[in-house]
Amino acid sequence: MSRSRKRRVKPHFWMLAVLLLLFIFLLFTNPGRYFMSWVFEKTVSEHSSPEKITRIGIPLPEEYSVFGIDVSRYQNNIEWNRVADFKSGRFTVEFVFMKATEGTSMKDPQFSSNWKGAFQNGIPRGAYHFFRAGLDAEKQANHFCRNVKMQTGDLPPVLDVEEIPAGMNKSELVNAVKVWLQIVERYYRIKPIVYTGANFYEQYFRGTIVEKYPLWVAHYYQNRPATFADWKYWQFSDKASIDGISGPVDVNVFSGSAAQLESMRKK
Repeated sequence: MSRSRKRRVKPHFWMLAVLLLLFIFLLFTNPGRYFMSWVFEKTVSEHSSPEKITRIGIPLPEEYSVFGIDVSRYQNNIEWNRVADFKSGRFTVEFVFMKATEGTSMKDPQFSSNWKGAFQNGIPRGAYHFFRAGLDAEKQANHFCRNVKMQTGDLPPVLDVEEIPAGMNKSELVNAVKVWLQIVERYYRIKPIVYTGANFYEQYFRGTIVEKYPLWVAHYYQNRPATFADWKYWQFSDKASIDGISGPVDVNVFSGSAAQLESMRKK
């Protein structure tokens, strides 16, 4: 009686299966789409050499003299020496905040380069975490602390809160935000900043423990942000042109003087 042979699965079958899984990951999952968009933007930026920009291209709020920017992977590869040298009227880049992390596991792919570049070119820098209120706040705080190594002279860490998940109430949101802020404050021994929109702040954070933390408020194209809160930073536009950066850039003012900004930096 002859033995039956086991059928071998051909190597190209496994290759096709792997490619199919990779295709599904890249197109139908958030990390996959995030990776694909970053690769595309990085490729485009590396093959372009933007001309020197000499004008910021937007009106500046009156009564303020200390300006800065915030960046993330969306600004691609930044030439920080050009950013440091940029001047348009009374605008110069006196500080920068940059995205470091998001949720419990995501790190901005440009963070390490931006963190190093700003420091090497003498621009006071700060890092921010994009908060996912539906995820564990303690894990998010620990994720940020693992990835951001602050030094003397750095600006305080920032918690970026822009959304509340369906089914979560105001009290639950505030408690989650408080957990993140307290862990990060203990770890770095400096009080973090809270970033949010003017309307979001008035709806969810007014009259809560969040008021004890410095506020960075976003409200575009206005003479002043629509809040009575005592804010420290105001993100007033997302359409600035800055030499050394491709595409539009978020720009901010600091509410005080250069000396007061200096006093906020880590000792």
